[in-house]
Amino acid sequence: MVSETAIGAVDLTQIIGIDRKANFRQAPELLARELGKIRREIVKFRKENKLTWHEINDMTSMQLVSSIINSKFGHLGGVSEVKKLLELLQ
Repeated sequence: MVSETAIGAVDLTQIIGIDRKANFRQAPELLARELGKIRREIVKFRKENKLTWHEINDMTSMQLVSSIINSKFGHLGGVSEVKKLLELLQ
């Protein structure tokens, strides 16, 4: 699902875990595949346009959104949701 503020979105091949770096490595690769591009092009586009990957709290999706917009709102991302869930299960 792509929101009005998202440039693109991906569904991760596995549930978002507590390794945020793994999620952020996987997202541009998936979007590149979907768009017929290479990962490097997606990374360059993201940096040039001041975009960031936002982990959706459904714990499987990430959206490419404006870094400015993302930073203005307090929110829990997918990793935070997973951590809270793990705390509840302990």
